[in-house]
Amino acid sequence: MTSAYNGTLPDALVDRLRPGDILFIQSLHSFPAWLVMYLTKSEVSHVASYIGGKRIIHATFSGVTEEPLAVLFTPNTLLFACGTRSTSEQQTSFVPAARARVGRRYGWFWVVLKGLFIFTGRDPLYFRWSFFLDFAVLFVALGAPFVALEWFPFPLLLFPMYFLVVIMNSLIAHHRPLPVVGLLAKPVEVLMIAWAEGWDFYLNPAGGADPDS
Repeated sequence: MTSAYNGTLPDALVDRLRPGDILFIQSLHSFPAWLVMYLTKSEVSHVASYIGGKRIIHATFSGVTEEPLAVLFTPNTLLFACGTRSTSEQQTSFVPAARARVGRRYGWFWVVLKGLFIFTGRDPLYFRWSFFLDFAVLFVALGAPFVALEWFPFPLLLFPMYFLVVIMNSLIAHHRPLPVVGLLAKPVEVLMIAWAEGWDFYLNPAGGADPDS
């Protein structure tokens, strides 16, 4: 993201975009965006699909929506585009396929499941042992009122349970790894696939400076 555009994209770059191209976004003014980046150890919090005519389709909390590209142009938002090198036939078929998803509800179930898989070690690609420190602070905070009332701090029992769950899920993940694509895919994994496929990355040659400079 050090080579992303800050708050907007230059018109010359937008003119190069074709249906099916992808926009990677880092939003710095949204707690859910921070949570996505924290869990996935990445700097990408959101992905949008370009459908032409300076319009995008992406999943928001209100559901899958079609909106002007300009909705992504906000302060403290870093973004860059990625060209998929699709054929003209693929570009033509992409638009109706993407619009068929508009109106679908936001996938809260899958988002929560992704987070739980990461926190509990079921997704070892993103799990890190520093989660234990974060959880320790949470468990101590939850147990403090019990101690103040001279009760047994029951929330602290969750810590060893959490450790056992992580060990168990780590063993499961070794034998049954989660798929990288599908409903469990994450924004950074789209970036990983684009990089592996050799797609075109439209980055800011000025390194995060004014995109019109």
